[in-house]
Amino acid sequence: MIGYAEQLALAHEVLGAGRLDGSLGGGPIEIAMVRKSKQFDSKKGVRRLARERVGTVPAPKVIVPKTQRKKPKHKKAIDVEEA
Repeated sequence: MIGYAEQLALAHEVLGAGRLDGSLGGGPIEIAMVRKSKQFDSKKGVRRLARERVGTVPAPKVIVPKTQRKKPKHKKAIDVEEA
């Protein structure tokens, strides 16, 4: 880890007398941190290769209940009442 004094010295060398935004004001100097490289994930790599070969996954479709999709096999018995 770099201490505050070392950051100031480094920023002074890089930026010169002024700050990055051009002002000469005092206060702490903000330095952009270097991002940590992402670790390779084998599962994501396999999925990426599969998508290249096959293509993207189709959008999900709503599944309609079976009773609404098909007609009933047996008709309901008609009750005839005699008067």
